Amino acid sequence: MHRGEADSASTNPIIGADEEEECPQICRVCGDKATGYHFNVMTCEGCKGFFRRAMKRNAQPRCPFRKGTCEITQKTRRQCQACRLRKCLESGMRKEMIMSDAAVEQRRALIRRKKRERIETRPLGAKGLTEEQQMMIRELTTAQMNTFDSTFVHFKNFRLPDVLSSGRQIPEPLQIQSREEAAKWRKIREDLCSMKLSLQLRGEDGSVWNYKPPADNGGKEIFSLLPHIADVSTYMFKGIINFAKVISYFRDLPIEDQISLLKGAAFELCQLRFNTVFNAETRTWECGRLSYCVEDPAGGFQQLLLEPVLKFHYMLKKLQLHKEEYVLMQAISLFSPGKVPD
Repeated sequence: MHRGEADSASTNPIIGADEEEECPQICRVCGDKATGYHFNVMTCEGCKGFFRRAMKRNAQPRCPFRKGTCEITQKTRRQCQACRLRKCLESGMRKEMIMSDAAVEQRRALIRRKKRERIETRPLGAKGLTEEQQMMIRELTTAQMNTFDSTFVHFKNFRLPDVLSSGRQIPEPLQIQSREEAAKWRKIREDLCSMKLSLQLRGEDGSVWNYKPPADNGGKEIFSLLPHIADVSTYMFKGIINFAKVISYFRDLPIEDQISLLKGAAFELCQLRFNTVFNAETRTWECGRLSYCVEDPAGGFQQLLLEPVLKFHYMLKKLQLHKEEYVLMQAISLFSPGKVPD
């Protein structure tokens, strides 16, 4: 059975490692140290590459010394291509064992894919993580699971506008916004820039309500969703606080430092969590029964706020992060002192 090698510099050892150290294999063409069987002959990398190039070019070199009997050694192998090629053929190297460029690239791709698969299936401990690091990842992952549910099943008793765009009333117990609450938010609405945020609510019976903020007589958007956005933010902030409290390193800090770190990282942690439910194709945050979509950003949201937030979600979503990577990013953000205001 012939041994052949097409492109990679793999070695096919024929003797044990101990014996090879005492008697290293040599190239049958030039006498240099061999790396394996290439095109049916034990050769070095240099002669392997020379033979492949010569055969692909269909080279027919002539001996410059007009003898055709030059001695080919490691030092003289570059002096006469004709005699070196003759020595390759006489040693048994076979042209038909050379793979095409397409086949070589296909084989390289297969090797790369198998290497990636081995890395991906390798347990965490084999990737160089210490036991302490593995325990930290497990602690963070558990904290995330216990404090954040992407289905938002525990997000209840939130406020919504009285009437949705479909004309249907929001069913009880969701309709709880009063005139007093509306007045409470009037001052906030006056201070904020206009924004267009649509909301879709799916009922447990399969019904769907859609809300789009109407415009007042002055052409400005009425911020009737602000109470609801405040409820969403409160819900997320509570989850982040509970997440931090589960982390042992965070609990060991003085209470003043805990508060400072949470204040500095709360918004960023919210965005990291919201990114797990962001649908880049529809520009929608799919939070269980609730779906939020920023509409017409050029004429609604203030660009100073909208552009970096959307860019952040699009870029982060492209990374296709695993859950462990999300929680590690949250921990990095939480413990970054540079985010704490002076």
